[in-house]
Amino acid sequence: MANDAPATRVESAGFDDLIPIARRLNTASDDLNAALKRIEGRLNDLGIGIDRFVPIPDKARFAASLASSADKPLRPILVFEQAKM
Repeated sequence: MANDAPATRVESAGFDDLIPIARRLNTASDDLNAALKRIEGRLNDLGIGIDRFVPIPDKARFAASLASSADKPLRPILVFEQAKM
């Protein structure tokens, strides 16, 4: 064979186009995280959280509970921690 050398060059066509998009996404993500931290800080300052212990079931019980509630809609669960003073 004329060319027995392994192909070690990685084709990067198109990746250069992603650089400005990735930067915008990272900036937007950083801005959102900063806003959420401010909201979290204000909520903690209010001290209206509820201390809750949420048990994590074992795999078998969890699978069984999913199977038995397959026809029921899921409800979101919000857990707030009260600020420690």
